[in-house]
Amino acid sequence: MSFLGDLTGGFVGGVAKTALLGYLLSQVTKSTQTTTTKPDAQTRMQNNANPENKIPVVYGQTTLGGIITDAVMASDNLTMYFCITICEKTGKVNLGQGADSTFTFNSIYLDDNKIVFKNDGTTLDYTVDRDGNKDSNYAGLVHVWCYAGNSLMPAMPSGYSGLTAPAHDIMPGWNVNEHIMGNLVFAIVKIKYDSAKSLTKLGQFKFTIINSMNQPGDCLYDYMTNTIYGGSIPTSEINL
Repeated sequence: MSFLGDLTGGFVGGVAKTALLGYLLSQVTKSTQTTTTKPDAQTRMQNNANPENKIPVVYGQTTLGGIITDAVMASDNLTMYFCITICEKTGKVNLGQGADSTFTFNSIYLDDNKIVFKNDGTTLDYTVDRDGNKDSNYAGLVHVWCYAGNSLMPAMPSGYSGLTAPAHDIMPGWNVNEHIMGNLVFAIVKIKYDSAKSLTKLGQFKFTIINSMNQPGDCLYDYMTNTIYGGSIPTSEINL
């Protein structure tokens, strides 16, 4: 069941807490270089801020992309880190009186192909297309770390177990005090540039997210009362 957009007529939520950074990891012109030990001489970085993007709210289950809210190139000039913000974290179930709603990362896709991770649950092993064909071209070059609520709430994709470091230990330049990502569901993606394998950009990531808040009454109540992405209606004015 998915209520994404059903209750709000499309993407809803507050304006992104940080400006969207568009990206272009590389625009590589024809070159005789084939080595992956150093970047191409004509590699170009371009980041365009777009304050019009909004962070959506997800109820139930849905598959969606995200917006890039931070992008950092590592000192080797070959590795790029992206913070992809996916959705807001919702409130408590049972009409605001129960447990906190929880988010699960069910599946993650790159360019419409499902990612299968190595045992660590973060390193790409291979991808599978709609016909079941496997492709290990990007093996070890792409990493994804998932977080379900803030930088201190790592979430392994379904089927994997293990420990994931806090987001501020993964993303270069982040720290525990200034990069909390409070009440947000997001992912940190690491891409290792490899022109020989045509890995020269982030690609299109999508995430199948499952929110434990999936009952219509809970979803309506949460959206009507939430003061960040909802209607900020006082609970005293809602007749339950």
